Formats: sequence, C-alpha cells, structure tokens
Amino acid sequence: LPAVLPQRPDLEIAGRSLPAQVVGGDYFDVIELPGGDLLAIVADVSGKGIQAAIRMSGLQAMTHSLVYQDLQPGAVLARLNEYLGRGGLRGHFVTACVLRISGRGWRVRLASAGHEAVLLAHADGSSESVEQQGGLPLGLRADQQYPELELQLATGDRLLVYTDGLTDTRNRAGEHFGLARLQARLAEAGPSAAAWLDSLLAELERHRGETPWSDDLTALLLNTHAEGMA
Repeated sequence: LPAVLPQRPDLEIAGRSLPAQVVGGDYFDVIELPGGDLLAIVADVSGKGIQAAIRMSGLQAMTHSLVYQDLQPGAVLARLNEYLGRGGLRGHFVTACVLRISGRGWRVRLASAGHEAVLLAHADGSSESVEQQGGLPLGLRADQQYPELELQLATGDRLLVYTDGLTDTRNRAGEHFGLARLQARLAEAGPSAAAWLDSLLAELERHRGETPWSDDLTALLLNTHAEGMA
C-alpha cells in the first residue's frame, strides 16, 4: 500500500485499508501519470491472509508497469486480466475499479471488473450509487472488455471507492454495516477526507463490537475543493 498519496490544491485524496488477518489481499493506489493525470485503483483478491497478499503484490507490480503506457481505465483492466490469464494469480480472481482523474479539473473516467459501485455525494447532502456496466472480475475469462463511464465532479463532491469487506462488516447479531448506512455517512462527510475515513473506521469498530473481522476492507475517498481551480 502507498505510504503517501498525490494531493492537489483542488483535490484531496485519502485511503485506508484494514486486513482481516495479519496481512490482506486488498489493494489501493493512486499514481501520478507523466501528463499530470492521476490513475487510481482499488482491488480485492479472492481469499485472505498471506497468500492473498502475495497474489495481490503481483497485481500491484503489474499496475505500476502500465503507468507509462498512457492507458485509459478499461485498457488497464484488460491488461491486468491478460496478466492473470497467463497465470499471475492462478486459481484466484480479483475485483477492481480503476479511475483516471484529469490533471486539471475533476473529470473522472472509470471502469469496473466486477467491483462494488462507487458512491458519489454532493455538497447539498444528496448521494447516489454510480452504477456502471462492468466486465467480469479479473482472471476469470480471457478477452474481456471493460466499458468506461465518465463523471464530471463539482465543487464539494466526494467520491468513494471501496471493497465489499466494508459493507459486509457484521455485528454480533449478524447485521451487516450495509450500503444504506455507508451512503448516509458519506452524505455527512466533512472537509477532510482522511478525518472522514478515520471516523468511518471507528464506526465500523463500534458496529462489529467483539465480532472478528470477516474480510479485508479498503476505502479510497476523493474530496473536491474550490481552492486552486482556474
């Protein structure tokens, strides 16, 4: 996982990841491309623990090798799927969401490989689940195509990409944290992406109580700000 994420005066980015065991199979990253755009990815390999972490490290290396090829999100997923098809993660599959954020402004192109829909909250307090037509998870079938969706964010928007371990967190009664609760929390987000993610993790801790984590969980949040915009 990255130690530091790129930041801009008009865009704050924060990420958090918690493994269900000592290490996990979730992965997030934000990489600055040569032309100034940002490439972000959130991925979830099947399984947990050391083996899942080892498998995901191969996917991370492959993702970084694609940076200088100036690819759009759908093409990045297609290349990663080819890598897995050559035995990169034999016997396993990966869900992933890839975003390309423009170097100026807040135009976002994204593509999904069987991943959770991203959540978008606006400055007026409304929020929505952004459904996109995605392909199968990576590593299941060769020659997959991954359609792209374009979003134009506005001042005060918050875009959340996460893995299903977050919404699937259960309490002692077996109740999931759930999508509705997550959307409501996102609509109440404050100005700091990092602080909001920390408060979300604290709420998840309260929700589960003494129940063990059932899955790795990861969240990547983008906050737009008026400062620095032309």
